Amino acid sequence: THMLEMTECYVGNGEKQVITLSDSSTVFLNSGTLLIYPKEFTGRNRTVYLSGEAIFDVARDPAHPFIVSTTDFSVKVHGTLFNVSSYPDAESATTTLKEGSVSVTAHGMEEYLLSPNQTLSYSKETRKVTVEQTSVDDAFGWKDGQLCFKSSSIHSIVKSIERYYGVRVYLTTGKYDSE
Repeated sequence: THMLEMTECYVGNGEKQVITLSDSSTVFLNSGTLLIYPKEFTGRNRTVYLSGEAIFDVARDPAHPFIVSTTDFSVKVHGTLFNVSSYPDAESATTTLKEGSVSVTAHGMEEYLLSPNQTLSYSKETRKVTVEQTSVDDAFGWKDGQLCFKSSSIHSIVKSIERYYGVRVYLTTGKYDSE
């Protein structure tokens, strides 16, 4: 059997990067993100491994499904534009679909098919999955330097700011802890 040659791309805090895969799909990597992908896609599936956050603009190839695998869930792509956020230190992992369609399978759970403008959230603590209509621009804004937080905990906001700018933020009050 042919050994698949894998490439690792790590984007540090305060940085962003765009890479093009061998099938001409484009991936925008957010700060603090690791993407592992084959130098050349061979075989049935086009599988990449993500830890962190990225926007995928996937080249259409129905014969070879594109799969984004994270520790929280895997996203199977049917030719499309979508955002995946699965940071190891975050409370939940999300997928937001802009165009096309994707199906998301959290480990050992049923498959969820997303329509455009929907976000799937997977809570790591409760292992609950929720799907809701969403403002796509919020999920994609980081690519253009915009950070949007809606009902996020202060701790997850601080983490995002730390990653995005590559800084340390110290919260000197405990008054938000009960949220």
